[in-house]
Amino acid sequence: MSSNSRKSSRADRGKPAIEWIAGAASGLIVIGLLGFLAHQAFFEDGSPPRLAVSIDSVEPGENRTVVRVAVKNSGDRAAAGVRVIGRVEDSAPREIEFDYIAGNEKRHGAFMFSGNLDQNTPIQVEVGGYTDP
Repeated sequence: MSSNSRKSSRADRGKPAIEWIAGAASGLIVIGLLGFLAHQAFFEDGSPPRLAVSIDSVEPGENRTVVRVAVKNSGDRAAAGVRVIGRVEDSAPREIEFDYIAGNEKRHGAFMFSGNLDQNTPIQVEVGGYTDP
């Protein structure tokens, strides 16, 4: 049997079934993904940013106290220019600005207050505002 007759007998059999199955599965995945993306683009607006700030830790140091905070956006849409305000009695308020917090993301930052705060000193943190990106 010559090499030409081997090639022609292989071509006569066609593609193996596994190739057809893999091709069909890939096509279905691509069509499903395109449908999902089209649905998200045209029908889903997403929930607005829902921002919450919490205190992670309070770390006294030399003549200052570092207050570490976390800001969580539990909404679907992003928030830009997020201002977080921290207050301690008898001290001027401090501000941190986060450039961008994506939907369902958490970002971290820290306030620095002069002096050593004791454990009973109330610390207030709040979100002061944001803009739509």
